Amino acid sequence: MEFEAYGRSSINLGNVGKIEVKMKLETERLILREWSEKDVNGLIEGLNNLDVAKWLAFVPYPYTKKDAEEWIKYCVKTVMKGNDRDCYEFAIELKSEKKLLEVLA
Repeated sequence: MEFEAYGRSSINLGNVGKIEVKMKLETERLILREWSEKDVNGLIEGLNNLDVAKWLAFVPYPYTKKDAEEWIKYCVKTVMKGNDRDCYEFAIELKSEKKLLEVLA
């Protein structure tokens, strides 16, 4: 299996400043990536499926827009810690459909 991997870290460019690199793992079919605001609707759709939600101990059902926004806000704050972060939460996206599939934490 071939994949591309991108790590997140700060890169100092001297006078230009710093840039942030986001973590992303890509295969032929899937993208494992950090969360973004564009994932709210996909997260709501996936977690409002009772066949999924019944297996998740700490996820409310029904899953609301507010729940999704809070989760993504938490994930973005975690990413902003850069190299000091102590946990990783990723979205799994089906590349061909650009559709959110899973949550990996």
